[in-house]
Amino acid sequence: MTKISLKTMARDKIPSQRASRAGAALAELAVSLPFLLAMAFGTIEATNAVFVQRSLVAAAYEGGNVASAIGGTSTVAIQRAGVVSSLFGVKSVTVTVSPAVTTNTPTGTQITVTCSTTLSNNTVTGWCIANRTLTATYTVIHL
Repeated sequence: MTKISLKTMARDKIPSQRASRAGAALAELAVSLPFLLAMAFGTIEATNAVFVQRSLVAAAYEGGNVASAIGGTSTVAIQRAGVVSSLFGVKSVTVTVSPAVTTNTPTGTQITVTCSTTLSNNTVTGWCIANRTLTATYTVIHL
């Protein structure tokens, strides 16, 4: 009869235990990886959307300040808002000034500057929220 020591039995079991543990780790990774990637790319897209929104607010604010100044016009306001949005790297911004402002616009007239763009033109990954339109509005009184 062959004598088997405990050391021999323990040594023989280790490779099969390692293989089953590696298989379990691979299965856990396969289950959790899509969730982790969705969270990572979702976070990137959400922070990008917040950045684009804040950039539109800044552009509308600058355009409104130029339009409300003495001698300000709609054309200058649209140009200023476009420059500010391009400095932030926001693409395809539509700027409207209502009502149209000229050098003869009476003091006290309420002016609204609206900047809008779609996230599909400004997305990092193009993954989950690219079909949204972001809008920022700034209202000011003409001086």
